[in-house]
Amino acid sequence: MKINDLPPFPPDIAEVFVAFGDITFLPDWEEIPPDYKDGIARGAKIAEVLCVGGWDLAAKIFPDLHNTSIDLAVPPSDHVYATGEEHDPVIRFKKVIDAIRMSFQPKHQHKVAGMGYLIDMWAPPKDLYFKR
Repeated sequence: MKINDLPPFPPDIAEVFVAFGDITFLPDWEEIPPDYKDGIARGAKIAEVLCVGGWDLAAKIFPDLHNTSIDLAVPPSDHVYATGEEHDPVIRFKKVIDAIRMSFQPKHQHKVAGMGYLIDMWAPPKDLYFKR
């Protein structure tokens, strides 16, 4: 997917995509900035930890990712939710990232870089320590 076509806030996806994987919202390799491909961007570091140990380990290493403190991009106040769409942005965020993480394609480096980009886009860093 082209970066310009990505939704500005985490979309809602079905649980079946989380279970079996889905790369619908994974940015194209050519579109991902070099910091993410090299693994030095904040989001890429978080994505790598997610691939190894899941959300619990990531929350220990990156406290701003704890369930109650994720500062996510949210839909505008006039956003109309589809029937059955999840209103909680944290749940939507985790479902999309998990769906990419669970997919069997593409290569690991592409998934980590793309997940990292989405993490930084949808859950921007709160402090200057993690700024790019």
